[in-house]
Amino acid sequence: MRKSGIRSSVILLLWICLMSPTWLYGQNNVQKKFQTSLGTWYFLGETRFEKRMTCKGVEFGGLSGITYNPQQDIYYIISDDPGKFAPARFFTVKINLNDGHLDDGDVNCLGFTMLLDKKGGFFRRNSIDPEAIVWNPKGTLFISSEGGLLKTSSPFIREFTIDGKYIRDFKLPQNFFQVDHKKGIRTNLSLESLTLTPNGKYLFSANENALFQDGPQSDFNVASPVRILKFNTKTGRVESEYLYWVDPVAHRPVMKKAFRVNGLVELLALDDSTLIAMEREFSSGYGNSIKLYRVSLTDAEDIHTISALKDTSIQTIKS
Repeated sequence: MRKSGIRSSVILLLWICLMSPTWLYGQNNVQKKFQTSLGTWYFLGETRFEKRMTCKGVEFGGLSGITYNPQQDIYYIISDDPGKFAPARFFTVKINLNDGHLDDGDVNCLGFTMLLDKKGGFFRRNSIDPEAIVWNPKGTLFISSEGGLLKTSSPFIREFTIDGKYIRDFKLPQNFFQVDHKKGIRTNLSLESLTLTPNGKYLFSANENALFQDGPQSDFNVASPVRILKFNTKTGRVESEYLYWVDPVAHRPVMKKAFRVNGLVELLALDDSTLIAMEREFSSGYGNSIKLYRVSLTDAEDIHTISALKDTSIQTIKS
C-alpha cells in the first residue's frame, strides 16, 4: 500500500466537499484554495451548532458521519448518540451553497429517522455506537457501528432502508470480535469509517486502531497497524484486507499521562483501489489535528489470511 499525505486543519467540512465533487469546481469567491498532491481543493467555510440544539424535537448532536444523496440534493448525518438523548438515529439536512460558501444558517435540518434493530424495535441504550453512514444509489443506506458498552454488543456494518429498517448485515471477519481484551477490536476504536466505490461494487471500512492481536494502540512515537476491509456489496463478505499504518500521536499532551489518541476515522473511495484516508488526532492540552492521505491498494498484499499481524513480517506493504 502506498500512502502519500498532506496536512490540513480542515476537518469534516472538507470531507463534505469531497463527497460532492461538483462543489469543488466552477465556484466563485471561495475563501481558500489548497494545492495538494490530490489536486486542487477548496475550503468553503464552516458552520457551528448550539449545544442542545434540536431538530423536530430531538437533540441534533453527536454528528459523526455524513453522506450525500444527489438524487434529492439532501444529506444524511448519523449521530453517534448511543441512546442517551434519543434512540439511535440519523438526520436529513439541506445545505445551501448557492453563494459558494458554507456559513452559519446554511444547514437546515429537515427531520430525523430512528434506526431499527433486526426485530423492528429501537436499539437498546448503549447497544450501538453509530459512526459512519453511506448513501447507496439503489436507495438504501449503509451504516457502521463500533459496538456498544454492553458486553453483548458487537461492531457491525448493516444495510438499512431510508426509513431506518434493517435489511442485512455484512459479515465481519471473526478476528474483529473482542475476546477478553486479548483479541478483536479495542473499545471505541473500531469501525469508524465507511465508503462505497463509485461503481457500487465495493464497500470499504477499517478499524480505527489496531486489533489487540495485531499490535499496539497509537501513542506518542507508536504507530498502530489497522486493517482496511474490502467488502463485495453483492455478497456482503470481505474479499480482501490491507494493512494501513496509523501515524503515531504527534503532539505530547500537557500532562504526561493525559488522554491522547490518533486514529483512522474516515475513508473515501475514488475508485476500486484508491482511497482518501482521514486520520484525526487529539492530545489533551493541544487539541485536534487532522491528516488526509491518498492510499493506493494496487500493489498491496492481501492480509486476510494472517490472523495476527504482530506475529508476522509483511514486506510488500509500504506506508
